[in-house]
Amino acid sequence: MRTTVIVLLALAAMPAAAGAAPWSDPRAVTASGLAREPAVALGGPDAAAVAYVRHLSGADRVELRRGTVDRLGTPTILDRDTRHGLDSPTLTYAGHDALLVWRRFRDANTRVLELASVTRAGTVGGPHAITWPPNAFSPAFSSPDLLTFWRRQAAYTIAIANRRAGAKTRLPDGAAFESVVAKLADGRLIAVWPNGGAIFSATRAPGATAFGAATRISAPGGFARSPQLALTPDGHAVAVWTQSDGTGRALVTAARPPGGAFGAPTTVVASSEQVLTIRALGISAGEVLVAFVSARADIGSGPLRALRLGPTGLAVSSVRTLTPPGERTRDVSLAADGSAGWAAWATGGTTSRHAIRVVRISRTVLGTVRTVSGSDSAVPARPAFAMTSQSRALIAYTTTSGRIRLVTKRAGL
Repeated sequence: MRTTVIVLLALAAMPAAAGAAPWSDPRAVTASGLAREPAVALGGPDAAAVAYVRHLSGADRVELRRGTVDRLGTPTILDRDTRHGLDSPTLTYAGHDALLVWRRFRDANTRVLELASVTRAGTVGGPHAITWPPNAFSPAFSSPDLLTFWRRQAAYTIAIANRRAGAKTRLPDGAAFESVVAKLADGRLIAVWPNGGAIFSATRAPGATAFGAATRISAPGGFARSPQLALTPDGHAVAVWTQSDGTGRALVTAARPPGGAFGAPTTVVASSEQVLTIRALGISAGEVLVAFVSARADIGSGPLRALRLGPTGLAVSSVRTLTPPGERTRDVSLAADGSAGWAAWATGGTTSRHAIRVVRISRTVLGTVRTVSGSDSAVPARPAFAMTSQSRALIAYTTTSGRIRLVTKRAGL
C-alpha cells in the first residue's frame, strides 16, 4: 500500500484559536494535587463528564465532574485510598446516568474493579465491588451495558443494567491480554483476542450464557498480536491486527458480514511500514478508520498514519501521514461525528514540550492538524477523546505539572 504524505500550510503549529477553528482554548479541570488518567464521555441531550484520579492530601481520589460541554460542575469524590491504589478509570453514559469503573487495592497484592453511578440529579450510587481476587486489568466499556476486563489467564464481560453489575461471562480458553469485545445491534457479542501468535474470534448469541467455540481468523505464519475490532453501521465487524514476518510488521484485516463468519485475512499495509500501535473505529460512512504508529518496537514512537477500510476489510483510501514532518507519537485516540473520523494524539520524541494535536479525516480530504493544548506541556500519552454524531467533543489530557486540562467543541462546528 502506497503511503501519501499530505503537507498542509502551517501544519505543524496551527493553534486552535486560529481562523475559524471550532475548538476551545484549554481550561482547567483540576487546579491542585497531582492528577492523572483522564476519561471523558458525552450523553444526551448536552451531558458531558470527565473522570480522573487525583492525589491530594496524602490520598488518591477518584473524581467525576459532570455538566455540559461549556460548563462542568464541581468534583464528586467517588473513592479514596491512602495507598496510591486507584487507577484505570473508564467512563460512559447510560441514558442520563454517568457510569464509572476503576481499579482499587483490595489488599497488598490484589486489585479489584469498582462501579459507581451518578444520575442527572447528582445522586451517587456505589461504589460497589464488581470483581474479586485475583487481579483485574484494563476495564473498558464496550457499550453502556457491557464492561470487559481480563485477568492473567482469562478475559470476561460483565453485563451492566440499572446502574448495577449483572452476569459475568468468561471468554473462551486462551483469551486474556488484549481481548476486545463488541456488541452488535441484535445483542450478539463478538470477541477477538491473540493467543500463541494467532488471532482468534468467538461469538455469544443473544440470551446465551457462554461464548461459542473459538475460530482462528489469522493466517498461519508470522506472529499476530494487538487486535482491534470495529463495527460498521450496517452490522459488519472488521478486525485489524499487526502481523510480524521477521523483518517488519504488517497491518492485516478480516471482516465478518452480518450473520456470517470472518473471511480470509488481507494484508492492507505491508510489513515494511513497521506497524506498531493500532486503533480502529467504525464511522458513519459505513467504513472503518484505522490509525497506526509506524515505528520499530525498540523505539516505540514514530509517524502517525491512517487509512479507511470498507465493510469487507479492504482499503478504500491510500495511507496518509497525519503527523507533521519529523514529528513522532506513541498512540492515538479516535472519534467520529456524522460525517468524518477524527484523530487526537500527543507529540512524542525527545522534545522539551509535548503538545496535543487533532485532525479531521474524511475519505478524500485531510483537514488541518491543529494544536489544541495551547502553551501547556502535555504528558506524552494519548488523550481521552469523545465525540457525538452532532460533533460535540471533549479532549482531556494531563500536563507535566499534574493537572487535567480539557478542550471542547460545540455541536455543528
